Amino acid sequence: MGITTNADAGSASPADPAWRSRWLTVARWAWPVVTMLAVVGNLLALPEFARSQLNHTIRAELPAWHLSPAGYVAIEIAYSAIPMLIFLAVRTVIFLRARATLSRCSARTC
Repeated sequence: MGITTNADAGSASPADPAWRSRWLTVARWAWPVVTMLAVVGNLLALPEFARSQLNHTIRAELPAWHLSPAGYVAIEIAYSAIPMLIFLAVRTVIFLRARATLSRCSARTC
C-alpha cells in the first residue's frame, strides 16, 4: 500500500483513498454473490455426496449400528452442513456489522 508522509505535520495518509473505496465497493457486492454460489454448489453436490457415503462396507455395518441407510446419510450430511451453516452465519454477521460501521463513518474519520 502506498503511503505518503507529511514531514511538517508528522502524519501519514493513504496515497489513493479512492482506490480503496472502489475496492471495498466491489468486495461488498462480490461477497454475497460468491457466498450464494458456494451454497448452491453445496446443494447441487448433495445427492452425489449422499450416494458416495454408502459403500458396501458401511451398508454391511448399518444393522449393527441400528441405523437405516437414510439415517446414516442424514447424520453424515448434518456433520458437513452444520459447520457450514455456522460459518455462514458468522460471516453474515461480520458482513452486516462492517457495512453498518462503514455507513456511519465519513471518509475523514475512518
